[in-house]
Formats: sequence, C-alpha cells, structure tokens
Amino acid sequence: MFTGILAATDFSEDGGLALERAVHLAPATSTAVVTAVHVVEAGPLTVLRSLFGEPGAAERVALASATLRLQEALAALAPPAGVVLRPQVRTGRLLPELHDVAGADDLLVVGARGQHDLRRGFGGSTPARLARAGRQAVLVVRNAVAGPYRQVLAALDLSASTPRVLGAARWASGGTVQAVHAVEFSLGVAMAHAGVERAAIEWQRQRALADARLALVQQVAEAGHGDATDSVVVEGYPTAALLGQVEASGCDLLVLGKHGATLADELFLGSVSRHLLAEAPCDVLVVP
Repeated sequence: MFTGILAATDFSEDGGLALERAVHLAPATSTAVVTAVHVVEAGPLTVLRSLFGEPGAAERVALASATLRLQEALAALAPPAGVVLRPQVRTGRLLPELHDVAGADDLLVVGARGQHDLRRGFGGSTPARLARAGRQAVLVVRNAVAGPYRQVLAALDLSASTPRVLGAARWASGGTVQAVHAVEFSLGVAMAHAGVERAAIEWQRQRALADARLALVQQVAEAGHGDATDSVVVEGYPTAALLGQVEASGCDLLVLGKHGATLADELFLGSVSRHLLAEAPCDVLVVP
C-alpha cells in the first residue's frame, strides 16, 4: 500500500508517539524505511540570531542541537529487524520543508499536538493543512502505541475514494475493519413542512437507509473487501454520526478520504474530514 514513511517530530510528547507509530508500521511498507524529520522554524532562529553576531552561527547551533535531539529520540526506539531509520534536520517553513524532504515517501506521520500551544507545532489546524496540501496520506497520532491497530473504522462517502480508503484500512489493521457510511435524511424536514404524513416520511427514510446499505455493501464488495469487512450505515449529520460510531466501536484508527465528489472537496479538505481530524479521540489516517 505504502512505499515509505516520513515521520515528523517537534520533540513534543505527541511527536514522540508519531515516531514510535511510524517505526511500528514500517515493516508493512515496501521499503521499510522511516525518514524522521525535524524542521527548525523561523521563531527559534530569530531568537538565536539575536544572541550570535556571526553570520550563520545561529543556524549551525540550531541544526547541531536539533540533530542531537533527533538522534537521541531515534536511539530510544526499538525498530523491528530490517527497518531503516534516516534522520533529517531542516530549517525553514514547516510544510514546504516536509513536502521537499518527502521524496518517494507516501505516508506522513505526525503527532496531533505540538510542544507549544494548540496553534503551534502540529496542533490546531496543522494536521488539516498537511492533509489538505500534501500529496501523501497523513496519519495523525493521538494515542500511545500498544501494538497493531485492532479495530479500524473506514469512513466511506461512496465516492471514487472508497477503494483507497478501504485499502489503507486493511493495510493498517492488525485486527478487524468496519466500513461505515453516514446518511442524513434532510428531506424529512422538508416533507414535514410540506404537510406530508409521518408514515410516508418514515417510509422514505427507511428506503433511503436501505438504499445506502445496499450501495455500501456493493462498493465494499467491488473493492475486494466484502469477505473481510463489516458494513454499517449510521444516520445523522455525518460528523456527529461518525464520531458516535467511533465511540460505539471502540476503534483505535479512523481512516477517511481527503477528497469527496465535488470540486470544492478537491480544493479544500472537506468539512466532515476536517472536523473528524480535529475531534476523533483515536488516531486518524487521511488518504488522498
């Protein structure tokens, strides 16, 4: 499924979790290589430049310090046999540097929160920015690594992304995969306002749910995962319904697609994906 992993860390607790999860997943990639990267951004360099008069001294000190910390972080890991760790320290803006160093790596692993506040490091909107702007899949790690993912939930919108989302879910799973699709029967409100009888509205609602279940089962089967995947349709506003299913299933990984069926979804990370990325209590994998 994936060729190689780029794991970004800012030396926060969550950054350490990202490194640990990347190393754990590496044997399942085709190269078993993890490129571990730390980006020294403008803020720390500005402070250092005020302390050193010599041109370039701040950059040298920052790179040397970050390189030592990254080497120490990697030395604390216990990679499986055959896994290669490649440290990289860069200076510049976070997103461009990550995209530049990625190369053939097609899975980016980051922590959910950074070492400062929710608007810095990998917190706040940065995971969403990475998922929106990058060509790689992005795994946002929130929880400690306790082995393989045992319960994986694949959120499907019944678009062309279904095979990729299911493929990524099966790749990451060391246990079971559940495919879930959310249906919001908004037509019911309009029908009620128009004076349609409750029985007729309920009939339409049940029909919409049945059609969604059939479409979900068919797409899962066409993607080649019918025998190994449980399919569930949940009702309600997609974000709330899917978060409810995350809690009900006890999943430790949620996999969802970056793109939906519209041009707007191609240009911006969809609102449902963005909210799930921010609010899901489990790790989240966004697939392009």
